[in-house]
Amino acid sequence: MANQFKLAVHSSKMITLKQSGDRFAIALGDGPWSQVLAELALELERPRAVELFRGQKARVETGKRALTPLQVEELAWLLELHDIKFEWDGNGAHRILPGLDQAGAEFGALANVAVWEDSAWCPRTLRSGQTIRYAGHVVVMGDVNPGAEIVAWGDVLVWGKLRGMVHAGASGNERAVVCALLLTPSQLRIGSHIARAPDQVEPIPRGPEIARVREGRIFIEAWNLKA
Repeated sequence: MANQFKLAVHSSKMITLKQSGDRFAIALGDGPWSQVLAELALELERPRAVELFRGQKARVETGKRALTPLQVEELAWLLELHDIKFEWDGNGAHRILPGLDQAGAEFGALANVAVWEDSAWCPRTLRSGQTIRYAGHVVVMGDVNPGAEIVAWGDVLVWGKLRGMVHAGASGNERAVVCALLLTPSQLRIGSHIARAPDQVEPIPRGPEIARVREGRIFIEAWNLKA
């Protein structure tokens, strides 16, 4: 028999945590995003939720709610803090909040970024303070300087030096990869996994590299451009 417990805020359903056998689900209701996150955080701290959800994989049901890549990143961080792996329901996996330019993209302080199908292409270097957030793959034909940031639901390919922050697979896709001619990011995330640059004054050039998740960890290896 399925167990279900709900959290109601001002008579408005915000969060529903559900268990059916060994299957778990988190349903996001209506309301301001900041309040939904806050209520979810409170609910996940409840002893019953800790007992059932911590260390488990839960299905996130967004219903009619559309999420931006940034909101997906915030949700991933919150679930990661509570040791919860997650997957999307079929309806919510690629829904983008209406009103964002370029079909769900955010290009901070950038212009002339091309978008086609499921990829965004930037023909220049990203400087400190510049960002690309896109619900697909991101390709940068230049460097990503320290202080710059890329958040992509898919893969990230940098035809240059990647020294800023990068998050591939921000929708929870742990099969995403990050590739660069010089891969020395200040912070590297793939799905819910995170790695930081070592405390090293000058990185040693190693040639093109690719980062991917294996056995629950981020591994970096040579990127064979001839393959």
